[in-house]
Amino acid sequence: MMKSETQEQLKAVLSGLPEKYVEPFVSAVEFDRLAGGNLPHSLIIESLRPALKKLGVPRFGTPTPLRLFCEPFEDILFSGPVFPKSPGRVSRLSIAPVWDWLSELIPDAHKSLYDLIVKQILSRQEEKLTAATGELHRMSANALSTIFLSYEIGTPEYVAMAKRLGSEAILEDARDIAAVLTIAAYAHRLKEQFPRPILKLDEDDFVFIRAIYDELCERYPNQSKYLVYLLMGRMKKPWHVLSVLPVLCRSKNEDKIRESELGEVGDQIFSDIEQLAGEIERTDFLKRGPAKSLNLLTQFVEASRGITRQMSLKRDGPWGKRLFESRKRVAQAMEHQLNRSVDTIISAFPTVKMGAFGDTGAHRPDLTEAPNSDDVEHAAKIAIFIDRTRTLAADAAFGKHHKEASSRVEQFLLGYGADMITEVRAGNNDTIRNLQAHLEATVKLTGLVVGEEEADLFLRRATTAARN
Repeated sequence: MMKSETQEQLKAVLSGLPEKYVEPFVSAVEFDRLAGGNLPHSLIIESLRPALKKLGVPRFGTPTPLRLFCEPFEDILFSGPVFPKSPGRVSRLSIAPVWDWLSELIPDAHKSLYDLIVKQILSRQEEKLTAATGELHRMSANALSTIFLSYEIGTPEYVAMAKRLGSEAILEDARDIAAVLTIAAYAHRLKEQFPRPILKLDEDDFVFIRAIYDELCERYPNQSKYLVYLLMGRMKKPWHVLSVLPVLCRSKNEDKIRESELGEVGDQIFSDIEQLAGEIERTDFLKRGPAKSLNLLTQFVEASRGITRQMSLKRDGPWGKRLFESRKRVAQAMEHQLNRSVDTIISAFPTVKMGAFGDTGAHRPDLTEAPNSDDVEHAAKIAIFIDRTRTLAADAAFGKHHKEASSRVEQFLLGYGADMITEVRAGNNDTIRNLQAHLEATVKLTGLVVGEEEADLFLRRATTAARN
């Protein structure tokens, strides 16, 4: 085993490897691993992973038996576990358990095909490699499909298999893998026709998709829907697949589409947007920072808008109800968040309440202390969030709440600014340092919330007041 000091030295050398040599070097290392070489393969590849990511090297760059096994279904792979299990989606975490399971189901074939594929990779025999890989797909699909034909969900045998693999989700991922491997040749045709990412489809594309789908329905009716899942995985915007469903179902009627075998593909799109709504509800951007909430909200609005452009949904239909209910949930969550955001911005400024009626009195600057710089920075981030969600508010059904929150913050800052001008004119030497900090915070937040012109005007007024 390599000493830790030597490992660090190797990592240092690899980190300085010129970019043009990174990909061919990694390829050579992986070929050496296939050939049974003694290099520290994992250490080298892990050390170069940041460089590979920077260069945008594809995940399935250098062929290996496992990567070739995964190629047909790579478009439905997702990082991390998928809970609950989603039809037509396979967690990358399920690949290793399923691969190991196959080595038990078809031990001799699995071993011989593995060795043959390695041999063809090393000898660069492309045609023979394609044939061996196709045989691996065929035998794997048959082995897995036989299992699923033998045992029904919920039976003791099924539960035992799930426990052996790790979970029922992994076992169901194996079912999806088997289905796609069965139609591996069609998956390859789809890849050749549509390079990733698919931005849009035209009439010729629809003709091609329908022809291949119809052929699948005749030969592999139970697996035909997976063509649409694979297509969706190649799309930049998954909801664009909704434009394909009426073509394949030969009907624009939402009810007929939902009742067809492709209805579950549409259901998946609406489940995705419901999950987005749930994430927005659970994300407290005041604590975790607004960046994540802004990203989630942008995704939600883009998906919501995209779905309505792809299909004419009935508001009282099942899919329409799911979409509008999701919008309602997001609107309620944003109303709550925006109300709290106003209080957070105001609390960044030290104030004292004037008047004899306690909380009903006006907030005036408290110049006995300076604003906390961290609080001001946090308030600035929230102000940016409010500004950037302005254009999203209408499409996410919280336009009214956004306008009210923005108005409250503006009124506070304008009133606070006017009070600051009065304090500047008073010219109290005891509070001059704190006064400067208040001015800077007011200018910063006013610029973000009200606008740079108003912030500049306030600054000029404060400068004039100081001179007088």
